[in-house]
Amino acid sequence: MVQKKHYDILMQGVEKWNRWRKANPAVTPDLTAANLSGADLVSADLSGANLAGANLSEARLDRAVLAHADLKEANLSYGSLTRANLTDANLHNADMRFAQLYGALLVCADLTGADISSARFENTDTTAWIITNIRCTELVQDGKTTCYEAGRFEQTFARPERVIQIVLDVPASILTYHIGQMIEVYFNRYFGGTVLAFRGQTSLTNNQTTQQYGLLRESEEERIQSRLEMVKTGIGYIMKNGTTWQLAKRLSLLSTLVGPLAGDPGRDQQTVEKALGEQHAALKPLLQKVIRAIQEVLKRSPT
Repeated sequence: MVQKKHYDILMQGVEKWNRWRKANPAVTPDLTAANLSGADLVSADLSGANLAGANLSEARLDRAVLAHADLKEANLSYGSLTRANLTDANLHNADMRFAQLYGALLVCADLTGADISSARFENTDTTAWIITNIRCTELVQDGKTTCYEAGRFEQTFARPERVIQIVLDVPASILTYHIGQMIEVYFNRYFGGTVLAFRGQTSLTNNQTTQQYGLLRESEEERIQSRLEMVKTGIGYIMKNGTTWQLAKRLSLLSTLVGPLAGDPGRDQQTVEKALGEQHAALKPLLQKVIRAIQEVLKRSPT
């Protein structure tokens, strides 16, 4: 259910909401199933927010930041999302009929099962979006209405994604999942745009982890691949430390006990922290070392 405190702050206006978000960066807003129909949320910072099942029909979300937000089964019908940022948003089974998406960013957004019938697209960035089982009977694009038979839209616009991978010499856990996220963040920052998307990881039997990344700018493949290999080497040096390796191993074992933690960003954070105990406290300085290694690789790499 929606957190009443979060809902009340949002209802006091976007200006106050954005100040609250800035002052509380570690808080994930919980607006599950909130009734925000017709709300004025222009330029609101809703990044990473839980808006699953929320009613945002006819809401004004122009220039709103909804990157990484959970919008599964949300109602966005007739909403205005001009220049909204929906990068990597979860839009599973969302109702987006008649939504206005002029200039919106849908980069890496997951629209599996969503209904975008009669939505308005113009200069909309759909790079690497996921549209499995998407529903669309017609689409208004650049002022032109095109009708689609069942399944035809997906066949026309789904694009196979180029995937590259690296193998880390450390067992899969919440640690390696965070590493994957950090690599995505810093590579995109360095290359000036969304070029890489962390897609998940696979545990290997020999205490190694394979990580998969979607390549969103194929023209940069050689540069990205070479830097990924250098990052892998840098992380390898960090993990050679005996104490660090033992921590990584304990995190992997504990992650197995907690549940399918590795690769599950939706896992309840308090449950995870409680289960990992002292090991969780050691994550922060270790990740800081990893981040410095990534930054060093990118800084010294020729452009």
